[in-house]
Amino acid sequence: MPPVLRPPPLRPGSLVRVVAPSSPFDHTLVRCGIAWLGTRYRVRFDPGLFGRDGFLAGSDERRLAELNQALADGETHAIVAARGGYGLGRIAPDLRLDALVERPKWIVGFSDLTALHLEAVRAGVMSLHAHNVAGLGRGDAAARHAWSSALEGPQPHRFFKGSRSTTRVKAQECSSGATSRYCSPRMLQAGSDSPRGRSCCSKM
Repeated sequence: MPPVLRPPPLRPGSLVRVVAPSSPFDHTLVRCGIAWLGTRYRVRFDPGLFGRDGFLAGSDERRLAELNQALADGETHAIVAARGGYGLGRIAPDLRLDALVERPKWIVGFSDLTALHLEAVRAGVMSLHAHNVAGLGRGDAAARHAWSSALEGPQPHRFFKGSRSTTRVKAQECSSGATSRYCSPRMLQAGSDSPRGRSCCSKM
């Protein structure tokens, strides 16, 4: 298996793109999340982000164009979903994953964004299963610190609290596996069958 590509860590001032590839969302929560992101990073989003087309955050064409533009943008360091829900599977076959490989960047989110995590794993690029922007909008200081720390320091050892014990793991050793109701940021990569990796929490 080819080596997994780890996107560069975020730094204060890094460009973060907010996208809405799935369902509509609570505008207040997402605006609060964007405001918090803006205290540490540069934030960019498409004007159509707040659109709605029935149970989707805009048409398939709008959401696909928004996500492909973010994937191809060489200045972007992370792509964060506004929220999950439903809809990403409708556009996944037409995503430009070659652009993600050429310009690796962090894919961040959970719920419906899991479809994009799987595509990133297939392409050989690490991603982060963690809060969407709406979750950051309602999150407390501890949750927000954990989120930014995972993206700014993906190399250090971390502690993931499970229901019975605390397991010390390297962030890059985490892989998809058993989930837990105790939530922490989680790196996803292909090819790891480490028992320690399977003990990680799945999301924030």
